[in-house]
Amino acid sequence: MEETKWRFMHKLLSRPTVQEQTKTIKICSEKIRAIESIIRASYAEKIEMASEELARNMLLDACFLLELLIRLSENTETDPSDLGYIINDKKKMVRVLTDLTLLENQIPFFLLTALSSNLLSSHDHAEQQELATLLNLSQDQKLSPQNLVKSLFDECDVTRAGPHLSKGVYHFLHLIHLCYPDPYDPQQHKQSKAPLQLLRCARKLQAFGITIKASQTKHCGGNNKAGILAAALTEFVDKFEFKIEFNETQRELTIPTLHIKEATEVKWRNLIAWEQLGLNGIGYKFSSYAYFLKGLVSSVHDIQLLKEKGVISVDHEEAKDEDLVIIFQSIISEEEQMDGRYRKVCKGLNRAKVDGVVGCCVLILRMVWHYFRKFLEWLQRGLISSLLSFVDIYLGTPWKFIGVVVGAALLALTIIQTVYAIRAA
Repeated sequence: MEETKWRFMHKLLSRPTVQEQTKTIKICSEKIRAIESIIRASYAEKIEMASEELARNMLLDACFLLELLIRLSENTETDPSDLGYIINDKKKMVRVLTDLTLLENQIPFFLLTALSSNLLSSHDHAEQQELATLLNLSQDQKLSPQNLVKSLFDECDVTRAGPHLSKGVYHFLHLIHLCYPDPYDPQQHKQSKAPLQLLRCARKLQAFGITIKASQTKHCGGNNKAGILAAALTEFVDKFEFKIEFNETQRELTIPTLHIKEATEVKWRNLIAWEQLGLNGIGYKFSSYAYFLKGLVSSVHDIQLLKEKGVISVDHEEAKDEDLVIIFQSIISEEEQMDGRYRKVCKGLNRAKVDGVVGCCVLILRMVWHYFRKFLEWLQRGLISSLLSFVDIYLGTPWKFIGVVVGAALLALTIIQTVYAIRAA
């Protein structure tokens, strides 16, 4: 990754907007040193790097991110340069974008804004036509979160996220966080010390006669242009909506469709980690959403039901139902902070009852079948785990395998000898 960053930095400094590479690097380094104290204060942990090393790393990361954002906004079909091995490969681009969402990889957005005036400015007005793509990324020669969202996420409802974007953006992960507007009003965002947990999984809710249905997600589908980069963005951008409703009269639970992609888990975990910092105005929409789904999913059979109802849509071929259960069960814990937005929904679902003798009979039959399938699932997991442990311990190397075979043969011969000795006696 380090070599890739240097290549991206070299390409950025080779652009016609950069007048003199050496002079530009010196100016940018001086700018970073001037705001070094602010940069250090932007991180929760103490930065042990010296000033020179910090300036070098910040400049490298900033140039890499700026060049990547420019490439994404240009959206060319192919890249003939030495960056083509990444730009022309959708899977590699998705991995690079996913790597940018890791909380430990974030750099302050104000640093990009400060450096963009030197790296994306042109002194020759004749070049404006040629450099239109570069300047579309900037506003008054500085990067704008609004322009980035419009350029990279064409289908995202920027007007809904606009008020939040205008207040400022901490970093790239925060920008992604803001692309998913919160449908709940501020009064429902009050932090709950003991958030109400959903005590009934999807199969139990079905046994209690509650209908689960999906509502279609509406926003953030990615860039709608053609090309490899656009395809990578479409693969990278997830669809999250947080409006979960329960109609007690009609006994219907409505949940927006969650699309599971290759990078969904990584982004989701880092967005939750970002919320857990507890900064003012960030909220806990992803954390609360994950906590609700954790209660809804307890087994593979819950996943299968939610997939049938359209609540979960798996767009990743390698994602198995067993893996999804592990994701939902491990993505958040009770110790982490969240709000009470789903308290009313959970309360209604937890206290729902069945009506009549027929309803009670159906409930009993479905619950018995549910727990029987959970037992079989547990038994299958235990057998597979034991078998894998046996293979790892006793069959890990050829000599171990030979030892097991010889031992089994000796045991068999001993048993045969004992049987014949008993018969002879």
